[in-house]
Amino acid sequence: MSFTSFGAQPLRTREQIAREVHEVSLRRGLNELATVIAMMTISTEVGHNDAHGHRQWWCPSNPMRDLATDVFPHDSTSDDGRSSGYFQQQPGPNGEPWWGTAKQRMTLTDSADMFLDRLPDDYVNARDAHAAGVLAQRVQGSAFPDRYAEKWDEAHQVLARALAVDPNPGNAIATTRGPWTGDPVWLKDVLQLWDVPIIETDNWRSRGHGDFREVRGVIGHHTAGGGANDWIVVRDGRLGLAGPLAQIVLEKDGTARLICVGIAYHAGSGAGSAWAGKFTTDAKWHTIGIEAVSRGTPPWDWTSQQLDSYRKIVAAILWRLNKDSTWFCGHREYNLVDGKIDPAGIDLNVFRADVQGLIDAGPTGVAGGNPYPPTAEVTGIEAVRKENDWLGTILHPERELRCPDGLGRFAHYENGSVYFHPDVGIFAVPKALFDFWATVGWETSWLGYPKARPDVSADGVWQEFQGGNIYGRTDAKAWPCHGGILATWLRAGGVTSQYGWPQSREVARGDGENAVYHQEFERGRIVWRTSMGPIGTLDTTDRDVLDELR
Repeated sequence: MSFTSFGAQPLRTREQIAREVHEVSLRRGLNELATVIAMMTISTEVGHNDAHGHRQWWCPSNPMRDLATDVFPHDSTSDDGRSSGYFQQQPGPNGEPWWGTAKQRMTLTDSADMFLDRLPDDYVNARDAHAAGVLAQRVQGSAFPDRYAEKWDEAHQVLARALAVDPNPGNAIATTRGPWTGDPVWLKDVLQLWDVPIIETDNWRSRGHGDFREVRGVIGHHTAGGGANDWIVVRDGRLGLAGPLAQIVLEKDGTARLICVGIAYHAGSGAGSAWAGKFTTDAKWHTIGIEAVSRGTPPWDWTSQQLDSYRKIVAAILWRLNKDSTWFCGHREYNLVDGKIDPAGIDLNVFRADVQGLIDAGPTGVAGGNPYPPTAEVTGIEAVRKENDWLGTILHPERELRCPDGLGRFAHYENGSVYFHPDVGIFAVPKALFDFWATVGWETSWLGYPKARPDVSADGVWQEFQGGNIYGRTDAKAWPCHGGILATWLRAGGVTSQYGWPQSREVARGDGENAVYHQEFERGRIVWRTSMGPIGTLDTTDRDVLDELR
């Protein structure tokens, strides 16, 4: 990087940059690792000491080769090719928008959004500095591809400070709370935060039968051995079942031995179990398994240190996921097919109550108990909720939930919901409209995601979705309207027109070119057909317009 000048101070501190970039990651449904890779890139591209010898991340314009960038806020200048801004993005040689407009390149949130848009989906598999650096290089295409990996530690440390999650200066413990998809790479950090003693087995960060999907909760087990070497079986497996068999082995002295961070074969089938509703019938993709060392027969051989750590480990994981204790179950509660009995000798209802108390109190290793909100960042969904007090309180312990397409997010509240999709936006949906939307399959239906804020009048509320609109009169049921009928009705004035409000769904007769569609409104009917082009008409008489159009 060739800077030509520096201002007296940068536009933002490194921590401020981290928070803004992380907000973009959250809006896109990405996790902390995506933010770390973006910050590794920023540090590599524009990291430089200030006049006092303190490392800063700068936002340079490029007045010599991209003059348009100089009119936007900047704290430095450079003449490095046509590059500008935090990510050193550039236009093509003839001004082609390789990386958006000059304004986008010089605006942190816009430039971060462009970077994250091109970050490969398999970034979640990056478990070390080299792998993360390779992914940054795939986006940037730098002539110096090895530089990004060097900023791995700096990026983690800055993000930890930015999210206010480091109780001990100098220790980068990443414990931002909220939903997580991918391997739980934060296991060690969160257990340390909760003062759980740890042993790391060799290569535990690269061990597993593939990668997690959404991490939803915890399943508890006992080893059925009770010996000092039970962990070896959990790591390596047994006859007919390859290891690893759990992510954590809980030793008699209360030490958590970390076995793997990827998938472990610990759950079996959840068919017929009430817990399958939370974890699916194949919970290995969604749950962290704890194998506690115990023979599993009376007289029970649990130690007080072991039971104390058992509760703290479960609480720590669920606290990290921002879930309550109902997201823990015993193997015997989940796997009814094989008649499992573990963890034997533990009253699981009492255990869950104890875990909930720990979650409510927060990590005891932090002065002041639990000083952290669910995350130091406000998600886009939460921001929309704050703008719409009429939504009421949230109806589930998770801050937000993932849509079936893997891209969207949502949260349900007393009087409506908020939905997000990276290609559409974030919008609140009033309950009056949501209830109809649910009957057709929410965002998986032909209506798709909401694409605008709801409109409200004295008579009702309506909202635009990807595939059409939903209209709900205050004193009547909500109905959809779309396609040619919607276009005809809107041209006539919509809810203020002579037609009035919709009073039915669209009904079809026939098919192909002979298909005729109609929809009932308060003061008539709109009919539409495809033969010889769309036709819209208002039926205000008793005549059967459908028969007439045939």
